[in-house]
Amino acid sequence: MAGGPGGGGDGAPDGRLIVEGQASPFASPSKAASAVTGTASNGWPLWRTADGRTLDVLRQQLQQS
Repeated sequence: MAGGPGGGGDGAPDGRLIVEGQASPFASPSKAASAVTGTASNGWPLWRTADGRTLDVLRQQLQQS
């Protein structure tokens, strides 16, 4: 994952999100976004891949295939 509110991140093999500067991986994009922003956040449209697509767009593409 290229970035969001606090910089970069990546995915763990088990599907959790690893965010730079955070001690533990997160089970959902929204929990990761909330931890970084300090407020309740919808992480699906917030986090983006290196090519600029949001996680929400990726999820929609997977659901359509």
